[in-house]
Amino acid sequence: SFFRAPIDEGLKQQVVIDHSIITADGLACDWVYSHLYWTDTGTNAIAMSDFEGRFMATIIKDNLQEPRAIAL
Repeated sequence: SFFRAPIDEGLKQQVVIDHSIITADGLACDWVYSHLYWTDTGTNAIAMSDFEGRFMATIIKDNLQEPRAIAL
């Protein structure tokens, strides 16, 4: 699962994504378009969603072997 929390209220967490992720290793934020990108070694894929966890999509899933890191 991915959580978010306000910078000044660290104990107040909100779930952003709680399904379709097996082992998230890398995480990248696109501040311009408000997207999250992550690698998942459990599914051997790279996926993305918006900051609210909506519009989730797998963007790369072919010919990947345990993707670990991602940078934008």
